[in-house]
Formats: sequence, structure tokens, C-alpha cells
Amino acid sequence: MATGNHRELANAIKNVHQTLRLEAKKIGEEKAWREHCQKSEVLQNYSQAMQQLATEHWEKNSSDTQNKRAVSRVQWIVKQCEDYFFSERKFQAFQKEIAFCSRFNLHGDILAEYKSKASEVPEVVNVLDVGSCYNPFKIFSRFNVVAVDIAPASFDVYKCDFLNLDVLEDKSKPTKLDGEITSLAAASFEVIIFSLLLEYLPSSKQRYKCCSKASKLLAPGGILCIVTPDSKHATANSGIMKKWRYALASEGLLRLEYDKLPHLHCMVFRKCIHPCLAREWLSSVMLSDTKKGKSISGSPEQLMVIPQDFHSYSEEQDNLKHEVRDDDESIATIFADLPTL
Repeated sequence: MATGNHRELANAIKNVHQTLRLEAKKIGEEKAWREHCQKSEVLQNYSQAMQQLATEHWEKNSSDTQNKRAVSRVQWIVKQCEDYFFSERKFQAFQKEIAFCSRFNLHGDILAEYKSKASEVPEVVNVLDVGSCYNPFKIFSRFNVVAVDIAPASFDVYKCDFLNLDVLEDKSKPTKLDGEITSLAAASFEVIIFSLLLEYLPSSKQRYKCCSKASKLLAPGGILCIVTPDSKHATANSGIMKKWRYALASEGLLRLEYDKLPHLHCMVFRKCIHPCLAREWLSSVMLSDTKKGKSISGSPEQLMVIPQDFHSYSEEQDNLKHEVRDDDESIATIFADLPTL
């Protein structure tokens, strides 16, 4: 359980999330985000709180043999990457994609061209860790990591506003200015990591934009690893996770793995080789849902919701000293109790 300084740090993180959402409701999500990115002191305090929680508290949780519920988000992601790239899982996923393409009558030379790559075992994989804070993945020798954050807590993390990052269609090198990355080349990463990132953003549109950008930056057959907090039981927010699955399919990403851990949803999405496959799959399952009376409405940009999006804050709640909603309080609990390494 969290005590003392750990709870204070977690509350500070919760308050930053809530303040940003409140501002987005008042002045619009884009303006709120621009102004938020200019608050250097707030961002640095947030970054330092995250680093301190991760390295001083979460690490202790995950190494505590008595804490049976503590599960490492970092180790979970590393295991998924190792299973995918350094065993037969990547080839198995490719074989499954061939079967799906046959089912949907999708043909093309692109699958035949990729076949040899599907069975290759790389020496290292290129990883983009977004919202990295202190670059926790740098210690893994098989990862060639580019770590980015709007407020780096470590010298080996580049400053970067991923929402406004330019994706270059050619193979240009990243644009780096004084420790800041402003552009990256399309299809230049095998792995992209969003760990405790998407819930930071105040709107569904911005979360979707991040996932869309990740799809462009991933090489075909690459994977997007998403970890997002939720301390409720496995089925409490299953409808939200289903919406996320549909939204990402619209961007060519099919879910490969999903685990509901005590405090986390952990997911892996794979970028399909065939550019039309994920959308064909989505059309098929949405048609099936409609026939069953379980259809999901809304554009992909509207589907990347989190429970906090449904809060209707009163003016009295604008002051963070006042009572907050249950989901806001759960953020503090989750961030206080999470393990990391």
C-alpha cells in the first residue's frame, strides 16, 4: 500500500491529469494542450514525480515476494517483444494474416514479399518509447531505444511533443534540435510503446491521433504496446477496451495480445502487412455486432475514451482541493501502487 511521500507523488500526478482535463473542457483540447506544454515547472515536477515513483516505489513493489499482485509493466512489455521477435510468434502472426486475407479475399504481392522477413530473427529491434520519462527500456540489450517525452527526466530522453510530431514519408533521419525531436520517418520502428501515456491526454481525439501516428511510424509487422491504468475488475471497462480495439483497427492495427492485470490493461497491437486487412476485419465484426444488436456507434476519433471523459465537473470541483470523482481518485491509488521493473 502507498504511504507518505508515495501518496503525495501519486496525488500530484492525479492533479495534473485532472487540471488538464478541466482546461480542455473550458478552452478546448488543442489550446489546453498547447498551454500545458508551455508549463515547464508543472511538467518537470510531474516528470520527477513519475521517475521517483517508478525507481523508488514501483521497483520495490515488483521485487517484493509478498506482493503477489504486483506485476511489472516494463517486464510485461519486454516479454511480449521477446516472444514476438525472438521466437516463432512473428511468423505465426504472419501465417494468421495470410489466413485472414484468404477469408476476406485479399490478395497481393506484398504478403509474398514479406514472407522471408516474417521468419527472420533480428539482432536488435528499433523501439520508440513515447512518454518515456526516464528511459526504463535502455537496460535491455536487444532494444535500440529512442525515448521521447514532453518533459524528460533523464538526459537520454529527447524532448518531443508526440501529438505534434511530423511523420516524414521518406527515410530521412530524425530532426533533432538541441535535444528535441520534431520529426521521425515513417515505418522506422519495429516497436512503439505507450506506457501510461494515453490516459494523460484529455480527449479521445488526441488519443486516437497518437495511435494513428504510431501506425504510420511502425514498419509492417511491427507492434504497438499499450499499457493503461484500471484497478477495476476485468469486465468493468471491457466495453471501452472494445472501442479501443475498433479504433485501432481503423488504422491498420489488429490486437495480438490482451491481459488485464490488477491495476492495468496491457495490450499489443500488430500493424498488418496487407494495408486493407484490419479494416476488412473491422467491417466484418461491426456487421456481426449489428446483427446481434451490439453495434458500437461513433467515428474512430470518438472511440478512444476513458472513464474520466464522462465526468461532468461542476465549477466547485475546479478547485482541486474539493472532492473528486471516484475514477480520479483511482488514478492516485493506481500510480501509488504500480510496480515497474
